[in-house]
Amino acid sequence: MARIHIGATLVLLLLVAPVHAEDEDPGSRAASFFSGTSILLEHSGSIGHYNDLSPEASRNFSRTWLFNLGLAPSDDVALSAGLGIVQELTTSDTTFANEALLSDFAIDADVILPAPGGDDSPLSWGLGFGAALPTSKASRAASLIVELTPSAWVSLEAPLLGGLGFTYEITPTPRLHRYTTASTLAPIPCSRATGCELGTTLDQGARNTAFQLSHDLGLALTFADDLLTVSTGLQLVYGKLYKLSESPRYPESVITNPGNNGGSPTTFISAFTVDVALGLHEGVGLSVGIWTPGGLTEDGSGYYNPIGNRFTQLYLDLTITPVDGVIAEMQRAKKRQAAAE
Repeated sequence: MARIHIGATLVLLLLVAPVHAEDEDPGSRAASFFSGTSILLEHSGSIGHYNDLSPEASRNFSRTWLFNLGLAPSDDVALSAGLGIVQELTTSDTTFANEALLSDFAIDADVILPAPGGDDSPLSWGLGFGAALPTSKASRAASLIVELTPSAWVSLEAPLLGGLGFTYEITPTPRLHRYTTASTLAPIPCSRATGCELGTTLDQGARNTAFQLSHDLGLALTFADDLLTVSTGLQLVYGKLYKLSESPRYPESVITNPGNNGGSPTTFISAFTVDVALGLHEGVGLSVGIWTPGGLTEDGSGYYNPIGNRFTQLYLDLTITPVDGVIAEMQRAKKRQAAAE
């Protein structure tokens, strides 16, 4: 499944970045090693109107838990491993009512490269490498073995209010499958936290996606001593399906005709996010926003509106980074002890 690299994580990075003391004691340094660890609880629901009562078209409301173990060996290196659980509370196409569906298990490693012009440069850039393992029903049905996600990103900051940041990331994603087509139909979790795929990119009963190329754009503005962040993100993902087997009877133009259940050999996915985030306390953040997945329509004849369509969701996120709260409390305790002395 396509994952949202910037749209779902940019606000988290800006809002609940690790807290560093001016003179860290050994306890704070040990705790900061796990400062990227987070728990996200998201409630989201579709706000579009549509008369069709099919599972893909009707309204939905879901709950998502996203657990992320983050490690920070240094200020320039970040490691993470994450797994999501999605419950479709208005479901009609899962095995059990309110069934908890796993996302794919994702692991990532990111490194910030030396900035051109030194530490005071407004430009920063870095590289990343990740992988997704098939723990979701949809990926197992598609016989996914592994999805590889090498990436490169560049960020530019401007001194506007608390800071204006623009980020671009590119991610080529080879996807390795045992078979070129999916074996069974399986529900795909669809939320801002885990991402989703629509239309011809469903990988259900059709050719699997062999390769994807993702372009992620993010823009964020902070206010009020970094307590409030307004951001927007756009992800564009182009996919290439596995080739069809040669047919001695029909030419390629007939086999790939959507009317013959062939579909286009190329797919397109988009995701647009507008988010307002508030830092409630050290280690606790709240955000609300609108997330719109889009791309090619199911028959491949057109595109869903990337800004707003019948799949648009309104979401409310609560993000807890417990280690950051612990570090902040350790810093306060150190200051109180110093004042008492």
